Amino acid sequence: MLRMRAGLLVWVLGLAACGGQSAVSTQPTIQATASPTQPPLSTATAIPLATATTPAPTPTTAKVEPTLEVGSTSLPVKPTMPEKLLYDFESPAEIAQWRNQDDPVMGGVSRSRAGAGLQSTLVFTGRVSLENNGGLAAVRSFGLPQAVDISAYNAIQLRVLGDGKVYGFTLSTGTAPNLLYQARFRTMPGEWMTITLPYADFEPTRFGFRPPGAPALNARDVRVLGFIISDKQAGPFELGVDWIKAVK
Repeated sequence: MLRMRAGLLVWVLGLAACGGQSAVSTQPTIQATASPTQPPLSTATAIPLATATTPAPTPTTAKVEPTLEVGSTSLPVKPTMPEKLLYDFESPAEIAQWRNQDDPVMGGVSRSRAGAGLQSTLVFTGRVSLENNGGLAAVRSFGLPQAVDISAYNAIQLRVLGDGKVYGFTLSTGTAPNLLYQARFRTMPGEWMTITLPYADFEPTRFGFRPPGAPALNARDVRVLGFIISDKQAGPFELGVDWIKAVK
């Protein structure tokens, strides 16, 4: 009896074991696939700013304006140029402003004229005669539109081509219209020369003489410029003038 029960128990356990195995459905095994490895942030490549392709802005220089001190009533001093061009004879109109003024006004027979030379120059040419107590010839400019202020400078400078004779450069002012302020210079035959005539060298004259008590040159009120030849230098003469400037 005991053997039958034991055998029956063994049969039941074996059946249960077989039945349980077939009842359990075999699920497919899913193998996990590792996700792609992301590089750590510390290995990321960054674009440095120095390699940016955007052009850098062009630096600009700020314009510095002159300033006044608080409470000051004076304006900033405007710097003067080292020279002031008075004539360069580039145009026929400039040359046409120059006219002769010779000794026939005093009874003499000297003759002169002002004309255009080569390479934009003024040519003062003519003949000085000693007849009838003459002996001078001159040309003067009559085209300045208004008084010229050259007081910021201290000399007149000329570029001239001479003939070896002595000439005078003259200035007339509105404050002393009856006077000629004259400074003399000697030329070299056939040579271009740059002549500098300080204002201090200009002497006031009237008909060739220095009147007593004549005022000094007023460089703020220049009206007429001119050239003159005198001192009894009889015969033909010719003076070429390239330009006239006031200089420091």
